[in-house]
Amino acid sequence: MLVGTKQIQMKKRGNMSAMTAAYLAAMAKSYSNQEGGIMIPADQLDQVVEIPLGFQPLGISSRPSPDGAGDDVLIAAYFEPAICRALVTRDENGLHFNVDWIRGVNHGIQSVRLFPDISQPGGANRAQCVFWGPDGNVWVSRNGERDFYVLSPPDKPDGRWTLTSKVILPSDDKGDQIHAGHMDSDGVIYTIESTQSPDKWRRRYYERRDDRWLQAELGICATLTYGLAKEPDGTVWTISDFRSNNLAKGLYYENRLVVPDICGNGIAFLSDGSALVARYGQSYPGCFNGIPGALVYVPAAMLKV
Repeated sequence: MLVGTKQIQMKKRGNMSAMTAAYLAAMAKSYSNQEGGIMIPADQLDQVVEIPLGFQPLGISSRPSPDGAGDDVLIAAYFEPAICRALVTRDENGLHFNVDWIRGVNHGIQSVRLFPDISQPGGANRAQCVFWGPDGNVWVSRNGERDFYVLSPPDKPDGRWTLTSKVILPSDDKGDQIHAGHMDSDGVIYTIESTQSPDKWRRRYYERRDDRWLQAELGICATLTYGLAKEPDGTVWTISDFRSNNLAKGLYYENRLVVPDICGNGIAFLSDGSALVARYGQSYPGCFNGIPGALVYVPAAMLKV
């Protein structure tokens, strides 16, 4: 009896291994179908263009690509959670997006889906802010938390990203939530935050001194202000969420409305001066859970101030 039982167990394990291998192969094939590229034709680059997405985006960040070919864009995919990465280049035919994904990352001896654990029992990991660090690392936060997880790039092109550290930004009130973030070339972090209510919104920045992060206030901002992107001269761009009732919809240069009637939750500038806006659609009204997420292209000519 015992011998027979062991044989059955071994057979089951063998089937399980085969099933796991088949599942992983099918999953890899499925993911490969979600990579590739799209293009905005050149004759549309003088107007606002909306690109529907198969996921709900929140934070977005951009940097010039290391090889000088274009811009390296990161988009936080909220529910997955994952990071959509796009190399954006421009030629006489239009604006090209070559898309890849950061899904699983190394965490010690484990492979995890972007974050190491779930913060609350019964909760779920959700990707909120994402931005490039000046050293090429990627910073990502979840669910409005104050914790940022730092991902280091792979050593080889087909390698995996590695979760190397966690940074907790200080606050007088631990209930304050971070809705948007940006890191400049000096490693200073700019944020948009709210109280847990959330009825009070403000801008802050954080500078690292020795082994501490020092916080400073940049001022109050309207409820449901998102963004943010920062120009080299220190000027900050923000955007209103569609739910904002005390702020006209649009893109703001400091407190000045520059591009009306565009809503969103993240902004990133490309090298040619144009911008990409990430729009989270699930909080829009509608019986089928809102509208699709979108990436909105805004031409540079509309952003002149």
